[in-house]
Amino acid sequence: MGRKRKNQTSLPSGLRWVKNHGTIFYIVPEDLRDHYEGKSWYPLGKTMPEAWKTWYSMLKIPAATVVTFSEAADRYCVEVLPTKAPNTQVSYGLSIARLRIAFGDMRLTSIEPLHVYKYMDIMPSPKQANRDKAVLSAILSQCVRWGAIRVNQILGQVKRNPEVPRDRYVTDEELAAFMDCCTEFMKTYVQLKMLTGLRQRVLLDLKRSDWDGKILSTPKHKGGKAVNYHGEGLAEAIQEAIQVRKGRALRGMYIFSTRNGTPYTTSGFAKLWQYAMAKHLKNGGAHFTEHDLRAKVSSDSKSDEEASNRLGHRQVSTTRRIYRRKPTNVSVLKPNKKEKR
Repeated sequence: MGRKRKNQTSLPSGLRWVKNHGTIFYIVPEDLRDHYEGKSWYPLGKTMPEAWKTWYSMLKIPAATVVTFSEAADRYCVEVLPTKAPNTQVSYGLSIARLRIAFGDMRLTSIEPLHVYKYMDIMPSPKQANRDKAVLSAILSQCVRWGAIRVNQILGQVKRNPEVPRDRYVTDEELAAFMDCCTEFMKTYVQLKMLTGLRQRVLLDLKRSDWDGKILSTPKHKGGKAVNYHGEGLAEAIQEAIQVRKGRALRGMYIFSTRNGTPYTTSGFAKLWQYAMAKHLKNGGAHFTEHDLRAKVSSDSKSDEEASNRLGHRQVSTTRRIYRRKPTNVSVLKPNKKEKR
């Protein structure tokens, strides 16, 4: 029996992918090796976005209009998926892998709302079902554009599962205890996170050129708008972040640069966060996620409008429903005093 491979849990099942020495490989069947340069192990890339891009670039997409869902998914992954953000490519890729199992050989015109509802009912969580439904609808909408089908037959016909918004609020005491467990790099990251509430990917991709000494300019991001940040403590936080990596990446253009001056990958940052959180839990602290800090920034803001602007949301309702988690303090109703006779 061969040695059991480690760290394969994050790879899509059924695609013969393995990870070895930091690179994702495709174990090529013998009858397909001529198409993969005669290799039995074909390198796909070091990250999941790179792997998906290479994987679909090697597929032969027929020029004719696609007929089945698998054919539509293949074309979507070659023409559309590479244009998405790296994290979106990963999440869409996993959804597509699951959708292939259920809808792979079905003709596009045969996919009805009933089939989608049945698929959503067997998903382990309402959130995952909603994400997969959204990806399926996106592919069908693209098929309309290609002329493969006349209409997206599930658009507006399949309702999302109700999702209960997360309500975890990180207290000031919890945050202070967590900071004691952080490396100098993580401390500077959390410090800037608590000033701005920026999404993790936006924060990690910040460039030194985004800071002019007074204003930190951030680009428009998914579902939001561009925001310019200014105010007390911002200059000190940015300078501290740059100083932490100064000796390692003098030429790095990013505020949170790695040893060689590049931005952190999502998986690379996750390891650093997990290391700090493990120490926090060992010290008796309660678990919270990096995204919970974004909600804390929102919750600690004075009003819904201020929180929405700080987080870069287009709609205040999104901020209020998902990110405002601090309990509301309400005084009790004054009791009626009985009149003395």
